[in-house]
Amino acid sequence: MQKNLQHETNLHNLVDSNLFSSIIYSTVYTLLVYLPLIVKLYPSLVRRYALLGYWDIDPHAILVVLFSSLFQIYFYDDFGVKVDMVSHLMALALFGYFLVRQKSSVWVKLHYLFILLATVISMASYRIYRFSNMQYEIREMFVVLASLLIFMALIKKEKR
Repeated sequence: MQKNLQHETNLHNLVDSNLFSSIIYSTVYTLLVYLPLIVKLYPSLVRRYALLGYWDIDPHAILVVLFSSLFQIYFYDDFGVKVDMVSHLMALALFGYFLVRQKSSVWVKLHYLFILLATVISMASYRIYRFSNMQYEIREMFVVLASLLIFMALIKKEKR
């Protein structure tokens, strides 16, 4: 109760929130954004390391993960928050590079533009987010949604 404004008992409330957020988001970005984009940019890696084929994730699912991190773009003087924000901006740049290098549908490009616009709006209005409530539940819900989309795609891939 002392560590949570909503009087909940969640894992992220039992550990320092910035440390927990940075660990989780480093893992999420590595497995659900950076690795899939590297696999898409360098398909020869999949031929060399077959296990990487599991990270050939649909671009829309990657963008859902990027959307979830919009709720962590603050300009507070906190190391964890800055790391999350830099991770998000680097991922957006890498995704933009992917769009330039690979053929993509108009829908993926529009989805990316929507995420870019949402990032700009979120950064411009970051004061609406109270630092004491860093929108964990909203971000977690989108990460779970993206994970579900990825899991369903993996099941489809395995059935073939």
